[in-house]
Amino acid sequence: MFAVEKFYEGTNIYSVNPTVLAVIDCSISDNILSEDVYHRGIELLDRVQPTRISSQSGWFPNILEYDEEEYTLGTLVAQLAIRLQRWCGLPVVYSKSIVATSQQERIVFEYRLKQVAVAAGQVAMNIAKKLLDGGLVSEEQVKELINDYLRVFCDAGIGLNQYIRVAEQRGIPWRQLTSDGTFTVFGYGQKQRKIFKNFTSDTGYIASKMLTNKYYAAQVLRSHGIPVPRHVLVNSETAATKVAQGIGYPVVVKPAMTDYGIAVNIDLRDETAVREAYKTARKHGLVLIEEQISGDQHRIMVINGKFRSARVHTPAHIIGDGELSVTELVDQSNTFRLRQGWKPIPMDKESVFVLGNQGLHANSVPKIGAQVRLRSQANLSTGGTMDIVTELIHPENIVLAERAAAIMDIDVAGLDYITTDISEPFHKVGGAFCEINVTPGFIFDEAEIVLSEFFPKNDNGRIPVCVILDPDPEGAITKVVVEYLGSVYRPLCVASSG
Repeated sequence: MFAVEKFYEGTNIYSVNPTVLAVIDCSISDNILSEDVYHRGIELLDRVQPTRISSQSGWFPNILEYDEEEYTLGTLVAQLAIRLQRWCGLPVVYSKSIVATSQQERIVFEYRLKQVAVAAGQVAMNIAKKLLDGGLVSEEQVKELINDYLRVFCDAGIGLNQYIRVAEQRGIPWRQLTSDGTFTVFGYGQKQRKIFKNFTSDTGYIASKMLTNKYYAAQVLRSHGIPVPRHVLVNSETAATKVAQGIGYPVVVKPAMTDYGIAVNIDLRDETAVREAYKTARKHGLVLIEEQISGDQHRIMVINGKFRSARVHTPAHIIGDGELSVTELVDQSNTFRLRQGWKPIPMDKESVFVLGNQGLHANSVPKIGAQVRLRSQANLSTGGTMDIVTELIHPENIVLAERAAAIMDIDVAGLDYITTDISEPFHKVGGAFCEINVTPGFIFDEAEIVLSEFFPKNDNGRIPVCVILDPDPEGAITKVVVEYLGSVYRPLCVASSG
């Protein structure tokens, strides 16, 4: 049993940072652990930690570990809970056992986000049970718990880990406004800025609503001379097939009002494929039949009107070796991907469809060096890969992207631009924006850019507060302090008390 007794939300008797007080059930052991059991628990967690997590945590302060005369169940659970939270980009360091009996033990450990702390404590308790008595929790259950934790809090995650990292490094105060951390405020008072996922205090309502409606967004961009694919809004299968024929195959079929690539089908080459794609997309409202633009999908990041980075996304694929089948090559690739903590390439209905368009099936043996696509979309979450092309993008394409973001009046924009050659201007080789994302995923230093513009150099978002304890509010001490502070900080509010 792991149960939270109290959250200390600010500086407290245990730590200068928020701390959770929890109770654990010690009846499963005599509560005193051997040093070997304690260290085996720590090593177990270190062993299953995904590579991507360890590579992103180099900036963390060291975990505070104490020389214990006795290792208890509580010291192990608290230490595991600290490490699990750090997996989520939360720089927690402190944990300790404070009261122990033969039946239960009270522990404290730092936290930043309540839901993450509770989940980390529960997973840590189950890992401890596994070490003490394999009959209580199986190894498969432990793996399942850890995978669930990764998926919810580290992968799909909080979305604010990068902001939190930057805030902690720069000393910018922050606090969660929701228990899962998706809505967080940075800075104090008039300086504060709120962030929800990647929506910021400067993200306009009209811009976000407009960009969610792909049909309207394309109309606005087209009216300003920004290249976008031709498309038609339809509300029936018959209309969908007629429009597809008019545009010319291959085509793209997608909902007019969704984000994150939901129900988007591309490279559709016949009426049957269009009808099936329409049925899927229609579940989300009206449907767009769209011209398919030739080339690779690029993500161009524009923040506060300025180009920041560009990367090219490649759909999930494998490279033939002349011996292994598609299925075997995918299994081989997924073994490597999972070891790195990356999402595996799925083999499903869409994979069969994409293979079929290449004249292949799951048991086909691709030729040596042949690139075989398993996905039509270049999403990283479905096995896609990316390469940085920030230094390659042509200046005219940069200007085009900045214009598009400005037209839509969006502060943080992830523009999906399709072209055969990003190093050539759009008017020479062709290209078009298929979507502008309001809450794009961050890969590089985007969070640092956003916070740095909210809080420029030498401004950490804090508002100095001075309390003067002087029996005479008009006395000499008060006057001297007020005059000095008034010359440094403006405006200044001073509370005096006798």
